[in-house]
Amino acid sequence: MLKKGVNLGSWLNPESYVLGGRNIPFCSFQKEFKKSYGEEELKYFCDNFRENYITQKDFEIMSSWGAKIIRLPIHFNFIEETPYNYNQKNIDFLKKVFVWAQNYNLQIILDLHASCGAQNRDWHSDSIGVANLWEYDSNKERTYRLWEFLVDTFKNDKSLYGYDILNEPVVENDEILLNFYEIIIDKISKIDVSHKIFFEGNMWGQKIDFLEKFFQKNHDKNVHVSIHTYAPINFTYNFRKNYYYPGKIDNENWNIEKIYEYLKPYSDFKKRNNIDLLVGEFGINPRNNAFGEINFLKDLLKVYEEYGFDWTYWTYKAVSNGTFPDGILQYNENPSWIRREGNIFGIENFYKEWATYKYEIIESWKTEKFEQNNFILEVLKLFF
Repeated sequence: MLKKGVNLGSWLNPESYVLGGRNIPFCSFQKEFKKSYGEEELKYFCDNFRENYITQKDFEIMSSWGAKIIRLPIHFNFIEETPYNYNQKNIDFLKKVFVWAQNYNLQIILDLHASCGAQNRDWHSDSIGVANLWEYDSNKERTYRLWEFLVDTFKNDKSLYGYDILNEPVVENDEILLNFYEIIIDKISKIDVSHKIFFEGNMWGQKIDFLEKFFQKNHDKNVHVSIHTYAPINFTYNFRKNYYYPGKIDNENWNIEKIYEYLKPYSDFKKRNNIDLLVGEFGINPRNNAFGEINFLKDLLKVYEEYGFDWTYWTYKAVSNGTFPDGILQYNENPSWIRREGNIFGIENFYKEWATYKYEIIESWKTEKFEQNNFILEVLKLFF
């Protein structure tokens, strides 16, 4: 049976656009917040965000929709406080999350979304424009050790589904990534052979052919592939206005036949190597189906079903926005700390408005303040 579910984006690895703002790395936000309010208040902010943005109630909600798996993006420093020293309070919090999953018959994929040094140059890996995971062996070693620790900690948990080693890596030489994966698989396999391990392809989880070398040598490993499918991105993200589906998008005719064509190489790879394939991320900016985007989502899921792809939708909840994939649950209000009409909007207003509205801001993170986007949800529920 195929496994289908949802990403808990921006919870344990905050992302600025999900919180209504520009795509700045979270470390930049933390630096500015700390400058204004100090270390203790920053800790208060982060603790309250973690405690309020997602709760056990959200696991009940996702289960009620029919979801079976939860992809859980985490930042390496949520676990690693200083090099090779791990934050026991946050480890205990993560253990509590696994209990929530078990309570509602959900399973968790642990996803390292932001690695030590950053695996790409983008905001979602908390990068300030460099991918230093690939530049320093010390960063790789810390990542190996972090995974050894996580696997040893959670390998016996009944609600664990598997491990997503590295979200959207980007490195010039495929062999560097392949070597990284081979080392980390060797280390993990000495601890746990029961749970699935997912490799993401190079170039943001899209390029996977080079991974065939691994599967040709390692038929006995419980290793599988995860891809991300956001194409055609100018349509799904609403970057280029007034594209329609089905229709001509970026000089190509997009319809369900085109989706089959787009995904067939991944299906062929899956069959050749006799592995599972997880679409770890996909999503749309919904626009209430004014341009056929919900029809696109439905066709995409039909193709996943036929090709036998597991999937997790990006993302569970978000401050509603005009571009980028939106949440199934959306925050649609426009208080001063969102201020969509401003030169500064979303998360960067949090520290500007914190002194006056901190309690209101914390309240606004709660799921009860979000509205369900039925256009998205009703399609997902057809396939859960």
